[in-house]
Amino acid sequence: MSFPITIPGQANPLTFTLEAGETLVLLGANGTGKSALVAYLHKILGEHVIKISAIRQNCFETGKLSMSQSQRDNLHEAFKLMDREDTSRFFERNPSERANLPLFDLVSFENRRARKIATFIDSNDTERVNAAVNEACNTHSVIAQINTLFSYSNMPIEISIGDKEQLLASKNGCSHFDIAALSDGERNSVIVAATVLTTQPGTLILIDEPERHLHRSIIVPFVVELIKMRSDCSFLISTHEITLPSSLESPHILLVRECFYVNSKPASWDFDYIAKSSPENEELYEGLKKTY
Repeated sequence: MSFPITIPGQANPLTFTLEAGETLVLLGANGTGKSALVAYLHKILGEHVIKISAIRQNCFETGKLSMSQSQRDNLHEAFKLMDREDTSRFFERNPSERANLPLFDLVSFENRRARKIATFIDSNDTERVNAAVNEACNTHSVIAQINTLFSYSNMPIEISIGDKEQLLASKNGCSHFDIAALSDGERNSVIVAATVLTTQPGTLILIDEPERHLHRSIIVPFVVELIKMRSDCSFLISTHEITLPSSLESPHILLVRECFYVNSKPASWDFDYIAKSSPENEELYEGLKKTY
């Protein structure tokens, strides 16, 4: 799926198409309107878009899931509506319940893989068992992907599902503990990864300031590898991390300089656009890094 991006400019609008596997990176100082632009695009781009915001709190009492599928679905629909409100860029409702949604989706994804095989085993259907095993081998475990992502990002954490569908963590191979006891940055990385890896193919994923809770030595490999894992999706990343675009494959880059408001609502932006990589754009980007 492709997404037509139109950004109102002070002089002329910018229009281009973001294809599956492509990334748009928003760079800019504090207060230039990056989050406002993320919220604006999220509001106008339709159903196949999700937003992960750095303002979201990532605290949850336990990794043990207590909600039902219907409760999860109702909350998901409610948060979709909330996220399209004008206040969503600076105000968060029900943060602990929101943090539990990607954890529920993570466990559900893993359970669906296991249940399919178990059903055929119980019916002694060897042919379907073999087919289901082959399918499972070609469908990556989200838990395994997250652990690979952590290893790639030099985070010594592994997560697993324990008894009673409780999400557990382990550091440096030591004993397991409830993932609620992870640090802010570690919990945030679990939530971001679980959200991205369980979303539907063809989704545009908006991530606003992923570095908010993570050290800069972690955030670049974390984001780069996460994008590679979901090459069937499109990404928009709003960030202060100037080195991130040079680590991505041919990103679109938007340097956001200022946001202009009409009746207290964002209406247009002052920006510089750098299209996907070319020798000229590489030179422009290198100059940008020196003046950022």
